[in-house]
Amino acid sequence: MIIIKSIELNNRDNSLNLLRLVFATLVMIGHIFLVMNYENNLPDFAKYIIDLAVPCFFVVSGYLITASAINNNLKTYFKKRIARIYPAYFLSLLIVPFILAPICYFIVYNGFDLLNYVSLSPSPIDYIIYGLPLYLGCPVIGDILINLPYNYWNTSIWTLSFEFACYILIALVIFLLNKLKKEKYTFIVVGLYVLFLVISFFYLRPRVPVQNSGFLTVMLTYGSNLFSIFLGGSIVYLVKDKIKFNIKYVILALSFSIIIMSILPYGWATEICAIPLIYIILYLAIVIKSPKFIKENDISYGVYVFSWPIQTTLACFLLTNKINCNPLVFFIISSFLVVGMSLLSWFLVEKPILNKVRL
Repeated sequence: MIIIKSIELNNRDNSLNLLRLVFATLVMIGHIFLVMNYENNLPDFAKYIIDLAVPCFFVVSGYLITASAINNNLKTYFKKRIARIYPAYFLSLLIVPFILAPICYFIVYNGFDLLNYVSLSPSPIDYIIYGLPLYLGCPVIGDILINLPYNYWNTSIWTLSFEFACYILIALVIFLLNKLKKEKYTFIVVGLYVLFLVISFFYLRPRVPVQNSGFLTVMLTYGSNLFSIFLGGSIVYLVKDKIKFNIKYVILALSFSIIIMSILPYGWATEICAIPLIYIILYLAIVIKSPKFIKENDISYGVYVFSWPIQTTLACFLLTNKINCNPLVFFIISSFLVVGMSLLSWFLVEKPILNKVRL
């Protein structure tokens, strides 16, 4: 029997970077079936597994970000959070109008006319300006991607505004608890109560499909779901000193999650299973050995933000020229490009900025 004390999670000797890279890779695999219009070829079970990547990101984020909120003052906390999330995002914002969109323009129109390109509506400048607030307010540039089933340039980043909103909410809660001199167990009780309220609310008033729904409905549906999952990771961080990781409990958590996900809709299931999920992920982060390079260099976020626009550019070439491409071949080619871009982003942009902030 393997029993692991939670104290081992207090250092960086774990495989969370590796697991987040796996989650980012799942997202990238899911993109293939969207940008190449292979969605009907993906079995429901496989689609569900891929869809779990985002909840896994959020529950891990809840665990790690709560630690940061507790161990830093507000100024340092937000400086670190912005330094981690914005540089790669901003780079992903720039490479579309300056590199990828011109390539696709050339492919679609068999040549490149700079004056016509900058005059497109929405324009390349619109894409940058409206994307600055960590939200893709202008997801297209002209009609360059007209041949693709999904003509948005980067749908991956829809989660980032929700992610940063979670950062703000957790920081405010921790700040208030400290000001009121409340014990962390107050947050645990409040967190569990909020989880219960969200799940109960949507049980009594079922979630409506987000397609063709209003802005507030979409924000409420996704926001409550992702924050609840994030909160699950936060709660587990606060009780980590009381937790032991036992393979029997892992099997129990996994069995519980499979049953819940089999009988309940996706939204409810991911919220109810947030705590079991983070328990399983943290256990794997301890028992799985990570390569030293991945442990020291976190390119998972880069893979996440760069995958869609790079895969879209590849799909534009293939679909415009009516070239059939096996999903596995597409994955290999796009992975090479995405990982290469993510490494450049990490070593030239993200890591230098993070090192500077941590000084």
